[in-house]
Amino acid sequence: MTKRTHKNGRPRKTGDRYPSGKLKPAKPNARIIAMRRALLGAKEGDTVDLSKTEHPLDLALARGWLTQERYDAAQLFVRLYRGIRFPVMSVSRDPADLGVLSKEDRALIGEKLNWANMPSADVNRLFDAVVMSARPSSPAPTTSPLPQVPGLLREIWAALKPEQARELFSVAVLGHWPAWLVQRARGEVLEATPYRRRRKLLEAGLDAVAAHRKAARRQSTAPVIIESAA
Repeated sequence: MTKRTHKNGRPRKTGDRYPSGKLKPAKPNARIIAMRRALLGAKEGDTVDLSKTEHPLDLALARGWLTQERYDAAQLFVRLYRGIRFPVMSVSRDPADLGVLSKEDRALIGEKLNWANMPSADVNRLFDAVVMSARPSSPAPTTSPLPQVPGLLREIWAALKPEQARELFSVAVLGHWPAWLVQRARGEVLEATPYRRRRKLLEAGLDAVAAHRKAARRQSTAPVIIESAA
């Protein structure tokens, strides 16, 4: 039987499809499912949400290793990061226009910000230069080469210690799996000192985000007192 091909001559991929004809994503095989269930600490017959193993913080929350407040703080940080508005590339394709970056950073950033491929120390330094030197979230000329950063993100980033910021960005935004979480998922009880230190840095960073979130809410709900004219 001849396989059905497209116009370019390649065989049509097999698998379940949506009514539109688009190929459905492949389901995880039995081995992957077993690994994910093990990460969640599921026993035989337990019904679990395997999607909770797709991000380290989702797993940490599901296993009770991260409080809901800290998890919500992480989600806020990610939303604020996604709220950064970088300049349109047609305005300027030269990162030197940012002005705040060193020669080393300009060589590192190139024409595209690709955090995932950078060492964590480089990510932290570069993100710090961009966020703390960017214009505020208020309207600004469209020709400005600086990114537009949410004010709350600038406040949070300024309050974080460098190591806390690096750990928070690495785990929450980039989704890197910290060694302490992997160790716990394996069932290892004794936490190595370096792992514990990294966990404490992440928790302190999340607590700082949560504190700023509470402060921002109090400020937004504070009653406005209008003094009457004498």
